[in-house]
Amino acid sequence: MKKNLIGFLLCIVICVSMVGCTNAIPELSEEDMNMVTEYAAALLLKYNSNYEPRMLNPDKLAEEEKIQAQIDQDAARLAEREAQKAAAKDAEKTESSDSSEGGAEQISAPAYTDVADFIGLDGFSVSYNGVDYTQIYPQGGGELFFSVTATNNCELAVIRLYLVNDTNEDRDVNLLDMNLSFKASFNDGSFHRALSTLLEDDFAVYAGTVPAGGSVPLVLIVDLPKDEAVNVNSLTLYAKTADDTAKIPLQ
Repeated sequence: MKKNLIGFLLCIVICVSMVGCTNAIPELSEEDMNMVTEYAAALLLKYNSNYEPRMLNPDKLAEEEKIQAQIDQDAARLAEREAQKAAAKDAEKTESSDSSEGGAEQISAPAYTDVADFIGLDGFSVSYNGVDYTQIYPQGGGELFFSVTATNNCELAVIRLYLVNDTNEDRDVNLLDMNLSFKASFNDGSFHRALSTLLEDDFAVYAGTVPAGGSVPLVLIVDLPKDEAVNVNSLTLYAKTADDTAKIPLQ
C-alpha cells in the first residue's frame, strides 16, 4: 500500500515539474506549481517507510515540523484561492468586458473614494503610495516561499497601498474572507487584472492586526505590457466583492 502511494506521489511530482511555464494547467502560476511540488514531496517523505525523522536531535526535528506546518498552511491557502478564482471566473461570464479588453469607459460601476469604504472596513482608510515597476516581487527574498515574476514583454506594476487604522485601538483584519478581486486602469487605458498571489502583503488576501493609529503597507500587482509601463498620471481601480463592484480613483 505504502509503495503504491509513494509511486503515485512521485508521479505527481514528476508531472508537475514537467509542466513548467506552459498552459497545460492554466489555473496555476509557476509559483503555485512549485508549492504543489514541495507539498507532494513532503507527503512522499511522510509515507516513506525508509524515511526516519531525526528524533535524536530535537532542534532539527522542531525545524522539520515547522516547515511541514508551513507547507500544510500554504497548501490550504492555495486551495482556497483557487476555489475563489474559479468562482470569480464563473461570475465574470456575465460581464461585458474582460481584463484585457476595452478602456476604462467600458466598465460601469458606482464610484467610491476609498477602498475601505467600499468593502465596509469601519474605522479604516486606504491610502495610495504610488506605483513601482519591476521584473520580480518581492526582491531580496522577503517572502519565505513565494515571489512573482513578470511574463515576457511585461513589467510588474506594484501598486503600493497603506491600510490605515483610524481608531485608538488595535484592530484585526481578514480581507481573504471577503473574496476580493481587482482590476487597474493606468492613464485611462485598458483594465488589467491584479494577480492572485499568496504574498503576505497582497491586499486581497491580507490577514493580520493593524495597531491603533498605525498602518500596514500592502500591494496589488499587475502584469502590465511594457509599452504601458510608463509614468502614471492617473490610476483607477475596479474592485469587486462577492456581492458588489465599484470604481475607485487612486490618482
